Amino acid sequence: MTSLNPIAILVLLFFALYWYLSETKKNQILCRYRRRNKTLIARFVKMQSRYVYFDNMKCDVIPSCVVWQWYPILFFFHLWVPTLDFSWNSPYPHDPNNLNINSVTPEIRNALNKEEWTLSFFKGARPSTSKASGKFGFIQQWLPILALLGIVVVFFYFNSKMQGFGSQLDLVIGKINSIVK
Repeated sequence: MTSLNPIAILVLLFFALYWYLSETKKNQILCRYRRRNKTLIARFVKMQSRYVYFDNMKCDVIPSCVVWQWYPILFFFHLWVPTLDFSWNSPYPHDPNNLNINSVTPEIRNALNKEEWTLSFFKGARPSTSKASGKFGFIQQWLPILALLGIVVVFFYFNSKMQGFGSQLDLVIGKINSIVK
């Protein structure tokens, strides 16, 4: 083993770690929140999220305010991620054009209201999780354990059959050897 192999393995592991970290950040938005005392909190949320919570404040995720920026992920490697900036005095992100706090126009508020109304309607139309559907949940809960148990039983069954087959094969080989000698 040459001295170059461990270095190559380390470089390969480094790139594998970078790939893993970049895949975990895919389809996420980096939300940064500046507190009153100028400390900065960063949190990743899914692209489909409508809200992010900072210091018990519900902040709206508005896609028109998303800006793409470099985010340091691993030493000198950076990712190009969508970013939103929030301040302590407003639940709305900063406007990327002039960096002022985004004022919600009536059109944006109407769109947000329609989405909230739609979500609340479908929340009420969801099937109930009462005791009547408890058996289905019980079966789903134990199904992976039953599958593993079935795999173990099949393994032991075939293992015992193979041992019997091996002993019969030894007898056949012994008879062939006695005939040949």
